[in-house]
Amino acid sequence: MMNTILEIIGVACFAIILVNFGKPADLLKQFIYGHNPYNWQRMKPLDCAFCMSWWIGVIFFVITYGFVGILYASISSIIVALLDPKL
Repeated sequence: MMNTILEIIGVACFAIILVNFGKPADLLKQFIYGHNPYNWQRMKPLDCAFCMSWWIGVIFFVITYGFVGILYASISSIIVALLDPKL
């Protein structure tokens, strides 16, 4: 049980760090739209921590725990919704 809680929190923190500090979407946007940020469009889930945590969580938890993993991915997304504005 404790491992599951740590995995849920870990996925949430990984998504926040990846989106807010890793900026994978910015590199892809520069390649597609050019260097002017005013021409860029949103690229969910790459620029949304909430969306990124959902998809990382779904992939990881469904492979690990089966269909119960969808619940764990939902909890991870809610944790991101609570933590991300605080950063």
